[in-house]
Amino acid sequence: MPPPMDTAEADKFHVSSDAKRFMWILMEEFTNLGQYPTPKATSLIKAIIAEEDAYVIRNDVPDLTEVWPGAQVQVIPGEGHVMAYIKNHSVFRKAISEMMQATQEHNDAGTKEPITPSPSPAPQTSN
Repeated sequence: MPPPMDTAEADKFHVSSDAKRFMWILMEEFTNLGQYPTPKATSLIKAIIAEEDAYVIRNDVPDLTEVWPGAQVQVIPGEGHVMAYIKNHSVFRKAISEMMQATQEHNDAGTKEPITPSPSPAPQTSN
């Protein structure tokens, strides 16, 4: 797990003004999932991300599956942050339903071993 970014690290990413540097460090501190304890059942975590997302930047950051091994990531191809959601409500609903079911099964099993839900097929997008 990479350590949190400090001012010197922020400088390397061309964060020039004091305000930008402060925001960079603040965002690193509060949005880097590596800063938080690993959930007990990471297989019950599923992130749906847009391939062309310009709001949630994934460059130069560890993948969710590296930070929390066992977590799942589903990519909506060819879409940005907003359009991925607007055009794929069913994908999000299905993921929520799957994770709720997996959580119920996990809780019913009364075990500390996470139950891994079967992965969803790749979403179909309309062009």
